[in-house]
Amino acid sequence: MRAGRKPAQPYAPQRRCGAATLQAAHYSSTSIENSRLMIDHVSIGSRHYAEATAFYTRVLAPLGLGLLRDCGKEAAFGSAQNWCFFIYPADAPVTAPGAHIAWRAASREQVARVHTVALAAGGKDLFTPRLRPDISDSYFGAMFSDLDGHRVEVTTDAAE
Repeated sequence: MRAGRKPAQPYAPQRRCGAATLQAAHYSSTSIENSRLMIDHVSIGSRHYAEATAFYTRVLAPLGLGLLRDCGKEAAFGSAQNWCFFIYPADAPVTAPGAHIAWRAASREQVARVHTVALAAGGKDLFTPRLRPDISDSYFGAMFSDLDGHRVEVTTDAAE
């Protein structure tokens, strides 16, 4: 375990990352299959570490996520209960064709707010907040790229 990182609580009844919740008594294949959240955390590399840390500090705030630690070699984001997103310095290009990160929002307003903040912080618009009936009747989302070109989606199924 990395120094300073809070240890996972293997029998915690609930872990949160944004609006997604994992409710399980134990981390087992049965509990994972019945949950909405299957991924514990995501890590990305950045050729612009300090700028990327500042970018995600702003972008994730409307989702209730914050910068929990920045030691210069690792920036950790999430909530006090769940550290769910990490940035590491990288020397080489760090994006891959077809890859993207998708954050779940609690409302359409949150989707729009994250998108607005991302563009103001230097992100590039890939698609503006809107309904996407080609995905589902309730899908509402937006997508942008961050400072390194990582594609980032924000989505909700909320009616408002």
